[in-house]
Amino acid sequence: MKVEQFWILLFVCLLLITAGCVDTSAPALELSVESIDFGEVPLGDEALATVTVTNVGGEPGEVCQPEVSGPAADAFSVVGDAWPIEVGAFSSLDLQFSFRPGREGDHSAIAALRFMPSYVVSGGGGGADVALPLAEEIVFLYGIGQAGDDDDDDDSGLADDDSAGDDDSAGDDDSAGDDDSAGDDDTIGDDDTGDDDDDVAPTCTDGFLNGDETDLDCGGTCPLCSDGSGCAVLSDCSSGVCS
Repeated sequence: MKVEQFWILLFVCLLLITAGCVDTSAPALELSVESIDFGEVPLGDEALATVTVTNVGGEPGEVCQPEVSGPAADAFSVVGDAWPIEVGAFSSLDLQFSFRPGREGDHSAIAALRFMPSYVVSGGGGGADVALPLAEEIVFLYGIGQAGDDDDDDDSGLADDDSAGDDDSAGDDDSAGDDDSAGDDDTIGDDDTGDDDDDVAPTCTDGFLNGDETDLDCGGTCPLCSDGSGCAVLSDCSSGVCS
């Protein structure tokens, strides 16, 4: 039993020694998500999503500008232009990704986030000091471009009911005027305006004072008028004398 206990203690010591060799104070990167699905986005619109970056190490580090690559990289971007961004020990940073589709269908890309320590590593022997990348994390990006046909159909459909005007403004029943204002029956006036009387030539026996008559049906070119009737000249009266 003593031999077995010895090996157990030796194994535990080795574990402790190995753990002690790990630099737990170095900055380390951890992401809140590994992928972003923006879903369906109308063409020309923009969708945003947030990824939280956490420095789980005991030293500060810097997040470099993410590099987006892939078949639809031009549809995705990272909001912001102040790079690199420092993240303190055990601190977090929110990065906002944007998706703006320019065509219909599926879009996919990959965003690579590089995390570097805020300190530099000496080159030694007179070499230049450099800041070596400490870690790189990948975020998968996905979205679908959707045409706005549904909205256009809804908008244009309103015009079919509101502006067609077949029933409301065509005027077939209300304003065509075939029965009300054409005047075929009401305003022709052939029978109502005296056209029959005006068109009949005056005669000396029509019972009207018309033509060149000087009195009713006499005088002028009609027979001579009797005494006491109206006359214009002496020859209009049978007596030859106008009174």
